[in-house]
Amino acid sequence: MKNLRLTLVALFALATYSFHLNAQTTPGAVEYMNGFDESYRSIKDDTWQYLKAITRGKGARKVDAKRQKLIGEISSAKSATAKKPGFKGDVAYRDIVSSYF
Repeated sequence: MKNLRLTLVALFALATYSFHLNAQTTPGAVEYMNGFDESYRSIKDDTWQYLKAITRGKGARKVDAKRQKLIGEISSAKSATAKKPGFKGDVAYRDIVSSYF
């Protein structure tokens, strides 16, 4: 009975450890996804500046300049995203992010 418990504990520990090792064997996935984060952050910041200008009653020229800047930022982020390679040959995530922008 004692050997059975020890064997079960050892098998459980081995199985848990092997799952942990398997989960860590995909390097680069997080870095790949973080590559899109920079474009998203710049769009988010420009959107926030545009909304602040609208709600605070800034002049029409300032609001239009911020809108034009936002449109340019979105189009450049979309084209930069479309040029990125896929992760291990899979371009699904890249295409989803590009369509989101």
